[in-house]
Amino acid sequence: MSEGNGAPRRYSVSMSQFQKSRLRHLHQQAEDSGRGQRFLIAYREIVRRLQRDPRVFGEALYTLTTLRLEIRQAAIHPIVVDYGVDEDQKVVFIKGFKILD
Repeated sequence: MSEGNGAPRRYSVSMSQFQKSRLRHLHQQAEDSGRGQRFLIAYREIVRRLQRDPRVFGEALYTLTTLRLEIRQAAIHPIVVDYGVDEDQKVVFIKGFKILD
């Protein structure tokens, strides 16, 4: 879907305070092991992809039909993200993060 000027409409990305705290903790772990910069690069790219093409990025896992959410998982080393996509509202809900070893 595109806006009036032909530019594709971006999705908003939402995450709970718990997930924000978890993300900070994972970043600190990466910093402590000397991988902080790589972590930030991966995180920024994940957010960019979630804003632009969340239904192409990653793999579909299942659909929550009643909520009209497609649950997906994607990875950009060293981060794995689980998220839901609400296509009607153009919102991505972050479900959780994991780190690849």
